[in-house]
Parts: sequence; structure tokens; C-alpha cells
Amino acid sequence: MAKPTMPREPASYGVDHQIQRYLSDIRTDLDSFSEVEASALMTSGYLMASAELERCNARISSRRGARGFGAFDLSVEKQESGFLKLKDKMALPPDANDIVREDLCRQLRAGHSLFFRNLRLASRRAYIAGALVALAFLVAAASTGCGHYREILPWLASSLPVNHWIFTAAAVAILFAGVFRIWCFESSFALGGLIGSNIYLCLGSNHWFLKRGRLDRLLGLK
Repeated sequence: MAKPTMPREPASYGVDHQIQRYLSDIRTDLDSFSEVEASALMTSGYLMASAELERCNARISSRRGARGFGAFDLSVEKQESGFLKLKDKMALPPDANDIVREDLCRQLRAGHSLFFRNLRLASRRAYIAGALVALAFLVAAASTGCGHYREILPWLASSLPVNHWIFTAAAVAILFAGVFRIWCFESSFALGGLIGSNIYLCLGSNHWFLKRGRLDRLLGLK
């Protein structure tokens, strides 16, 4: 079944329907949001609230006159906040062929993922470099294994007592995990999150993600 085509005209508050759909799919966990993600969310909320206030003001004015009680004064000069720099780009249709809009959509699409957002934003050159490094590692590991395969079997035969201790420790660990499974699950989840988050921060992935999502970088694309 073919996907329904998005309307070419933006929504009533000035945001393209495709971009608004990407915004609605952005994750809701409290991790690091890039400047582009935060600005796009704030712009959409600001424009949506402004349009709704104007509709409320029109309804109140039609019932009680221009000076009706509760009418909102929307004629004041609006201050253009920094996040509103995306306003014009967010109103462009999907076929606008605009590089800023394309990169904005790419970042917003990646924003719904809890994990591996950096991989979704990486360039093709990064994928090629990663594949070459992985291939070189596999070739080195295979060469090392093939060169020492004759030493593996004697080592296993001479270390049977050690293997027995390993199997015994594994059986005890499995039994302990079965009895205290809830505590083990919560502890392992917390420990895994601690180790994973520190590795993520130490590798600089979060810094790269925030740098990749800077607003001035997006608006400076040509």
C-alpha cells in the first residue's frame, strides 16, 4: 500500500507537515538534546501557541467587541528569539530542494532513536572508514588464530582443572541469578548503564553529536 502524500502547504501555524511528524516522533527521555532539536521543538510550540492565541482572540472579539474582557493583546511587537531562526526553513515543503531543510530533517529523523543516533548522522566516509577498520581487525585476528591454532588444544588439555573451576563458578552464578533475579536484573541494568554512559562520554560521541547539531552549523550550510 502506497504511503499517503503529505500536503504541500504547511500547517495552519506555519510548520510543514513532514517536519511536524518528525518532531512528534522525537524521543522523550532526558538525554542530551542538540541545539537543532531543541530549537525546532521550541519553534513549533511557539508558532502553534501563537496561532491558537490568535484564534481565541478572534472568537472573543467577535462576541464581546474589540475591548471584550479576556481578549489577548497580540498587536505587541514580537521579539525574535534565537530558536525562531528555523521558522522559514520549517515551513518549506518536502520538494523545496533546500540543503538546510534536508539536513534538518535528517537530524530530526535520527532524533527518535534512543541509541546509535551518531551512526544515523554519520557520513558515508565514516561508514567506509569504520568498515575498513573492522575488516583489518578481523584479518589480524584470523591471522593470529591460524598461526597459533596448534597451541590451543594443548593449552585446553593442560588447563582442565581451571576449566572445572570456571564451570562451577558459572553454575553458582546462574543459581544465584535465578534466586535473586529481580535484584540481579536491577543491579546489572544500573551497572550496565553506568559503564555504557561513561564509555559513551569518554569516547566523545556525545560531544560530536552536540557539535553536529549546532544551530549555526545548520544555518551555515550551502
